[in-house]
Amino acid sequence: MSNPAPHERVAAEIRAGILEGRYPAGSHLPGTRTLAAELGAADKTVRSALRTLAAEGLVEMFPRAASRVLGPAPVVELTLTGEGRLAAMTGATGLTVESCAAPAGVAAALGGVEGMRVVRRRTLHGAGRRAWAVEEIYLPQAVADVTELLTSPAPVDVFRVLAEHRLGETGFTSTWTARPATEQEARLLGEDSPVVHALARTVVHGDTPVAHETTVLRADRVRVTTAGGTAAAGA
Repeated sequence: MSNPAPHERVAAEIRAGILEGRYPAGSHLPGTRTLAAELGAADKTVRSALRTLAAEGLVEMFPRAASRVLGPAPVVELTLTGEGRLAAMTGATGLTVESCAAPAGVAAALGGVEGMRVVRRRTLHGAGRRAWAVEEIYLPQAVADVTELLTSPAPVDVFRVLAEHRLGETGFTSTWTARPATEQEARLLGEDSPVVHALARTVVHGDTPVAHETTVLRADRVRVTTAGGTAAAGA
């Protein structure tokens, strides 16, 4: 493993101080020159480290003033139900809906071929730089076209709408894994999210796949238990 860049090392030391309570939420960090002297780093290295921590939502920077500690984001508690879904997915902060070509894995789950047209409904959970989950529902274009509700940018209960149009869930398959974040996932969840939990769930009506749902969770921000109270596999 390569050695971390100087600003990453400094960011790690300051981050540890915040997480351990040496720099409480609401307090101000020592000035840049003081931190540089304490950590054996150049002023510009400390400033770069602080920008990293600001991007993570741990500190707030001010021009010509000490950075204020925002503190670590709280852990989100979720329950994995017997139907393979995550209950209490709150804090939705953004929804985008678009027609696109299905990635290979999604197309296979939907019984199609790579590049098949799907409608993707993507929802972020968590505010600003503190996003903790990305939830995506892929619908075959023919399924999405049964009602404008599924292609509009308005929040809807997709599975309730499918049921109302005689495409309700009669079965599902799901997988639950822990893995490194992809480049896109890291961009959406924050560059400091190297590991995620990923839930993939394919919904069928009869023998026909009607939706493929993926939920990616920051492993350091979310704790998942089953409905029986045990830790979910991979969590």
